[in-house]
Amino acid sequence: MAEAEIDGRIHVVKKRRWERTGDGQKHLVEVNKRLKQWWKRQQDGKLLLTVRHGAKAIEFEKGKDAVVLAYVHELATVPPKLIAATDAGELDAHSTQRPSPSSRR
Repeated sequence: MAEAEIDGRIHVVKKRRWERTGDGQKHLVEVNKRLKQWWKRQQDGKLLLTVRHGAKAIEFEKGKDAVVLAYVHELATVPPKLIAATDAGELDAHSTQRPSPSSRR
């Protein structure tokens, strides 16, 4: 997906599923799979890359849950670094943080 963004293409992933017609027959059809980008573009052209653990964004620093990228080409270099940090156990403390009971209300 990041490579498609760099090249200016639209990344599409297909999946197959069964759908019923009006007369009750089942047909196998290909549909586009919904994909969610890990980044958002700011007004100044920079990108914010957010890493999620489940539905919650991982905070790398207090109050900062995104990595700022100056150029689109950096999208291809940051994920391998995050994977290496995860394999080394550097993100374990960030992914195991739980909100306090008072913040859930």
